[in-house]
Amino acid sequence: MFKNIAISLFVSSVALSGCSSSNNGTVLPDDEVDNVAPRVRSVEPPEVAATLVPTNSQFRFDYDELLDSSTLSENVTLNSLKSRNIFETSLLGSKDFNRFDVDKRAINLTESQVIFTRSRTEVVRETIDEDGVKNTETRTVIDEVPATTVFVEPQGRLALWSLYSLEFGAGIRDLSPIESISPIDGSVTTGNFASPNSIEFGTADGEWRSFVDVNNDFLSNGFNVSKVDFVSADDQGYVAWLQQSQAIDALSLLYIKEFNQDSQSLVGQAVRLDYVDGVDGGSNVSNDVLDFSTSIFGNEYCATWSYKETASLQGVYLRCASGDQIYPRINFVSHSAANSITSLGIHMTGASSGFVSYLYDEQLYVYSFSVASNSAPTIDGSEVVGGGSLAVVEVEVVDYGNDRIDILVVSSDTSKAANEQYALEHAVYQRDNGLSSDARLIQASGTLQEDISGGFDYLQRGVVGWSAGAGFGRNFFTAKFNGASWSTPSPIAKNANAVVVDSDVFVFDDGQVLFTWISQQGGEYTVSAQGLFPVDSNSAFVIPSVIKLDSSFSEISEVQVMGDREGNALVLFARNPRNIAVRFRQNIEWNSAWGDAEDVGVYGGTKPVLKPIAEDGRFMLLDKQSRIGFDAAALRVFSDFN
Repeated sequence: MFKNIAISLFVSSVALSGCSSSNNGTVLPDDEVDNVAPRVRSVEPPEVAATLVPTNSQFRFDYDELLDSSTLSENVTLNSLKSRNIFETSLLGSKDFNRFDVDKRAINLTESQVIFTRSRTEVVRETIDEDGVKNTETRTVIDEVPATTVFVEPQGRLALWSLYSLEFGAGIRDLSPIESISPIDGSVTTGNFASPNSIEFGTADGEWRSFVDVNNDFLSNGFNVSKVDFVSADDQGYVAWLQQSQAIDALSLLYIKEFNQDSQSLVGQAVRLDYVDGVDGGSNVSNDVLDFSTSIFGNEYCATWSYKETASLQGVYLRCASGDQIYPRINFVSHSAANSITSLGIHMTGASSGFVSYLYDEQLYVYSFSVASNSAPTIDGSEVVGGGSLAVVEVEVVDYGNDRIDILVVSSDTSKAANEQYALEHAVYQRDNGLSSDARLIQASGTLQEDISGGFDYLQRGVVGWSAGAGFGRNFFTAKFNGASWSTPSPIAKNANAVVVDSDVFVFDDGQVLFTWISQQGGEYTVSAQGLFPVDSNSAFVIPSVIKLDSSFSEISEVQVMGDREGNALVLFARNPRNIAVRFRQNIEWNSAWGDAEDVGVYGGTKPVLKPIAEDGRFMLLDKQSRIGFDAAALRVFSDFN
């Protein structure tokens, strides 16, 4: 558990020019000016030892005076207290960290004026009796004091297993007309400035909830599911899946269903997305869907899918929707069925715009598109990479946003020297008068780079990982991007007699990185992990020791690592015939941060999907589950509530 996790209130004294004692905010005579700093009377949740707050908490601060509203809004912040400045390889960090902009969390701040009562003792009369003894007669006076109550609510849920600090800065002042000096910039102003204060608090971790059938609308009809996916943004989410009827024509159709993040449940009825009656007319009702991809931005989502037009022709469709309003689709490209369309992906990079990419006949196709409300999308630009001696072998979209996408591209050029035949490049595509691109070389090699993955932080610094080599020489390599160029690749440490068979990389927004990989030695498979943690604003790094997460003489495959905004993560892999998950928890010593390998359900035989429900540490596992005579889609949520 956390160290010193109890909610606590810290108050630091600040010198106030011209202050003297008074009645601390009670009603003052007209000729007396309040010169005492406002103070916090009470805090909710209360200061209870060893208490973790719920992830949907809001906080209340009762002050003893009226506060200036403008200084409140400018001086209240919520910060994540995750690991920073790692100076020892055995530790992830401490609370003595340098704050980054990426650590600030959005809040909703409201205030109300209240009247609270406070009793005080007042001297009515003093007398001295014949023995010289002083007698004092007093009475209790109840003062009604105008004051401010401040409510602070995080925008969105707090993340699971995380530490936060809610801070009231030194710039908050009351409405007293007394002349004072601002502790922020030294300017002359009015009002008494409150002492800075903060509360530090933590949240509990989540757990795996029960499996839920996704395509339960169709279970009685015997539909086989071949692929399932999930996208979410803000408070909306959608599960999409490809299912094949066992009935007439055995067509594969694309369906989508809303997932409510608040209730963490599927809602409404499944909607067929590849064909919508009343929107698409009567054409192409029965085309066979081959593959699909979905993406979301705000309250709008888009989907692209490849389909079988005829025995010799295949095409790609694109459509968007907002809630229950589904827009018309477009068929924007067709190819011969002689080769397959693979690595199909769609990525919305802004409101009503995005990119579609895929591989066909060893060429990379990238399209930019835009869409207006209730209209079919428009293709704005396109680019094709490959052809002739240049063959694109593998692509992976690793980042997107602000009208651009970052794609890792592995290619083979037979016109190059043997030791430079294979190239791993970082290509950036932007919506610039249609579409523009720029590529940076990561590595040219005589060995094919495979299983590429990676990502970029909020400053667009990145890390990429891949597997390469043959036999015992096959290893997991990484390279770092400093914003301008890529570093020389270096291998991850492993047993010299082991062979890397799969790998994955996750880059957190703040630049921290987790590597995971599967190696095989003899008949034993091992899942390992290592971290890369920035020190001194990413100019140096700490690399802790390799951690063994699991091992088995049964085959282990399909490793994935996925993190949240606060530095926690889940690692998922298939230890046939089960899916296994391992939890990584921030703010704990590296060697203790990893949980036990946990069985989270039957492995469906193809790569399961692990996606974030939101950035708050809730995740969703989607996989195929066997039913009587067919495969169904099922989801399982990792969360702090059912």
